[in-house]
Amino acid sequence: MRWLLFILSTFYFNISFALVWETEKITDDWEETTRTLIFSDTVSPNKPLDFPYSNPTVYMYWDCDVGGFTMRNTANNILDTDTEDGYNLIKHDIKIDGEKKSIVSYQSWNSEFISLDWNNKFKLQSANELIIRLNHYSDGYRQYKFDLTNFDSISGCK
Repeated sequence: MRWLLFILSTFYFNISFALVWETEKITDDWEETTRTLIFSDTVSPNKPLDFPYSNPTVYMYWDCDVGGFTMRNTANNILDTDTEDGYNLIKHDIKIDGEKKSIVSYQSWNSEFISLDWNNKFKLQSANELIIRLNHYSDGYRQYKFDLTNFDSISGCK
């Protein structure tokens, strides 16, 4: 009985923590502007990466002012890119609620931020789960799973 209670409580806490999206207003004092962003929890890759990327910081945010999801990944050693003038176009796969798609995302040079909605025109606001697959240099493919069930861009952006 104790074992069953432990499993159920662990399952409950894992679900409750996975559904957190936090809204933050970020003010730029120099430009005198305020942006509203909705942040996901941090996630880990499905398999560990090697040093120096063994503990990456990975999360997504929704930009309420511009629209679209951006992913921050400090393990920015990503392959399958086309180099352009000041940015890379990353060719990679995603799964939205189990449906596979091949997309191209945008990343400025030396940046940890990958714009997922750049020119892809898919609707993640109504999805429950997003899995992003990236090909990391010397580590191969890694998957990053984001729970979107509690994401609400309408009430979160108010």
